[in-house]
Amino acid sequence: MSADGYSNLTQLKMTVNVRFVNNKKHADDFERRFTASAEYDASQQLNSVQEELVTQMIKDIVDQILNATVANW
Repeated sequence: MSADGYSNLTQLKMTVNVRFVNNKKHADDFERRFTASAEYDASQQLNSVQEELVTQMIKDIVDQILNATVANW
């Protein structure tokens, strides 16, 4: 937090809705939201950090989805 009470960080958030259908065992089907976020220095422009942050968030969401789909195997 800065001296004037404002945050020095800005948060970027991404949410993906996934509908998973297991054609062999429908009991494992689910629909769920997966969310990832990343913070960056508020003095930076989003377009200067966006590509890196989005890449990190996509990797995080892919990991979350993978873990959710293989948890019952």
